[in-house]
Amino acid sequence: MSPAIPVATDPLFEISSDEQIGDHRFIRIVPKNADRLVADLAPRITRPYADAEAARDRILRAARELEIFPGEDLRADDPRIEEAVAEEVDALLPAAWKGDRPKQLDVQRSELGEIVAADVLSTIFGARIPASRIAHKETPDQQTRGADVMCLEGDRPELLLVLTEVKGSTDPSTPPSVLQGMETKLKLLIQDRRTLLQELLWLFQHSSEEHADECAKACVSFQLKKPIFGLLLAPILIRTATKEGDADAGAFKASPDDFGAPVRFISIVVEPDLFDLAAQVYALARETA
Repeated sequence: MSPAIPVATDPLFEISSDEQIGDHRFIRIVPKNADRLVADLAPRITRPYADAEAARDRILRAARELEIFPGEDLRADDPRIEEAVAEEVDALLPAAWKGDRPKQLDVQRSELGEIVAADVLSTIFGARIPASRIAHKETPDQQTRGADVMCLEGDRPELLLVLTEVKGSTDPSTPPSVLQGMETKLKLLIQDRRTLLQELLWLFQHSSEEHADECAKACVSFQLKKPIFGLLLAPILIRTATKEGDADAGAFKASPDDFGAPVRFISIVVEPDLFDLAAQVYALARETA
């Protein structure tokens, strides 16, 4: 089992509109304080990647035991320790964009979207996130694989497994072109038993100790074809106010019953766009690590 990742409880975002159509919801979410969004996000985004305090304690303890600086009374605030911690955090964060790939493939951009999505799901909807894709990546500068965020909401007999795909778009079209990929990915998770089992097994294998028992029971119940949970699709689209459009939800709103599970479509509206926001947030996170 994996250690739990600290979950923020103070919401950075709030609901600005909420439309219910049958079993489906279409929600627009905005920052509570747009002017402070970068400063508020910076400390939160490091949590899935690194624990700076734990790293500081480990480096200090090892330096003392190895007598790397003999005869010195080494302290936690020693500049050499701080430099080592900052270097570790920087190595674990995705590298800043260098112009070597399209902006829509920038790892910082993609992962900020997933972190914002997880923050919204946990602080606004009370979701429990047993494991983070980002925290379990093998290579910091590569994209994550699988469902972007998987979480649990409610309790039995109304337990829900929430499957989330996150995309950002500055496409002026509505719906933006990324919607097609979101629709395909979430339909596959719903309709292909093997794919969903793979996701459940990953969730169980990487869950924190706090959620391990719940994930084990959910996984086993699915394997025995007696699932103790329902499914909820929660596609999340991150837009700017100048690019969002009335038809952004695409097929999720036009024909939601085709997906085979309730849909909770979430549009998160931020300024600047996700690429520029990610560049600012990750830069500040490195400065303040």
